[in-house]
Parts: sequence; structure tokens; C-alpha cells
Amino acid sequence: MREVFSGVVRYGSIGLLLLFCGYNLQRSMHRFDGIIGMTRKNGSGCYCHNPDPTPAVQVWIEGPTMLQPGETAVYTLRLAAHSTRTGGFNIASSFGTLQVADSLWTYWYEGEMTHAAPKPPGTVDTVSWQFSYVAPLSDGLTVDTLYSVGNSTNQDTMATDADHWNFGEDFLVTVATVTDVGTGTGQALPSGFVVHQNYPNPFNPATTLHFEVSRDALVKVTLYDVTGRFIGVVDEDRYSPGSHRVLLNADRFGLSSGVYFCRFEAWEDGPAPSATVVRKLALLR
Repeated sequence: MREVFSGVVRYGSIGLLLLFCGYNLQRSMHRFDGIIGMTRKNGSGCYCHNPDPTPAVQVWIEGPTMLQPGETAVYTLRLAAHSTRTGGFNIASSFGTLQVADSLWTYWYEGEMTHAAPKPPGTVDTVSWQFSYVAPLSDGLTVDTLYSVGNSTNQDTMATDADHWNFGEDFLVTVATVTDVGTGTGQALPSGFVVHQNYPNPFNPATTLHFEVSRDALVKVTLYDVTGRFIGVVDEDRYSPGSHRVLLNADRFGLSSGVYFCRFEAWEDGPAPSATVVRKLALLR
């Protein structure tokens, strides 16, 4: 049994009082006990519990960092703090779709995820929740961001500065049609555009990009870092039917060790690319 008072939910059975930071009456009347709009995407944290984040509170997301367009994966949000007796959270994404993976402890509302009820820690002083993420449908390369915030409460029935919260580090999910590093296999597209995995891979400082076209085509190869930031154009030229190789030298772009993406686009007819494919590369200095 509970009573709702303009953003405050009181549980008579356990004497727990939760104050909804920044919520208005209309939103608080919905049947869940969490909060949205508190992440770095569109909010300022759980400021009604404490005006500033507490560095000792650790919040992080675990799960795949790369997905195919439209692919669904399950992620885990973890909250750790010495004083945790119960915890709450809010998660938002830039482009992808968030979904409930655990209906007992999580709730979806207005595109974001939050807790369905304050959750106590397990055998260790860490609270965790699971949620599903559906990668957006996109051509080429997209880097999505999962934003998170976690609130660690001492369960004294008051929303005071005795509770502590913190933002989680932004979690990046790369969404692209790629092959794994080092597979060495090509992918045939309906247009007759085949892109092989670069070799060697990992590489230092140079690697060969290999592709095939079945008829005359304009091919453009662009380079991105793991966050999706554009680095530069590796090659752009018109190619005749056959097999072609392009050398990528990391020194040309001043690259450091890490994962990068090459986007291959082929124009055969019309203003839009007739084929686009992305390959993942690893530079090991």
C-alpha cells in the first residue's frame, strides 16, 4: 500500500519515503517509483538528495560496445558505494531504444529507464539492474551514448544530503555492419561491391585495404575513431571492374594505438551510395 503526494511516495509497509528530484505532480502520479531526466543527457543529477555528485559513488554500465543495426543486447548498470542500503538509477540513450529486461526492479517511461522500486544490494555492497538496448537502424557507422546516474541512499526515510549520487561514465555503443577483427573474409553486396578485411590486422603503422567492384564505380574510404569522430578521407577515386588495394598509413593521420573504423562507399548510379560497408581495424603501436 502506498500514498502519493505531489512527487512523494510513502510506503507504509516499510516506512520508506522517496522524494522525486525535479518531478512534477503529473509525472509522479504514474505507477513507478523512479525518476527520469536526471542524466547528463538532459538533467543535473539527483540534486534534491545532495547538490553535488559524490566521487566515492561508482556507477558504470557493462555490456557489448558494438552492435549491428537493429540488434538487441542486455546490459547491466552497477552502483557501488560504502553506505548503500538501497539504490536507484536513471538511464537514457541518444539514438537507440531502451527496454525493460527485469520488470521486478526496472521501469521504462518516456524513452528512459529507471528503478521500479528502491533496490537493496546483494551479498556485496553493489546494486545492479539489467536493461535491454536496441541499436538504431542506420547505414554505415553510428556511435550511440548511454547516459547513467545512480543514487545511493541510507534508507533513513528522508531525502537528505546523507544520501549520495554520481553520474556514470558515458558508455559508447558503436552501431555498424562490420566483420570481426582479423576474419579476413569479404562480404558480397547486391551491387557487386566486396570489401575484404584489412591485412595485417592489428597493424603498425600501415595496412592494406582490399575491395572489389563488378563494374565502374566511385569508391570513397573514410576513417573514424571508436567514438565515431571523423578523422579523414583515406581514398576517393573511380575504379574499373576488378580487385583493388589501398594503403592506409597511421602516420599520415597521426593515429595512436586503438580501434578505428573504415567506411567504404561505392557509387554506381545516382547521387546516393549503392553500397556501404564498415570494417573494424586495430592499430597496435
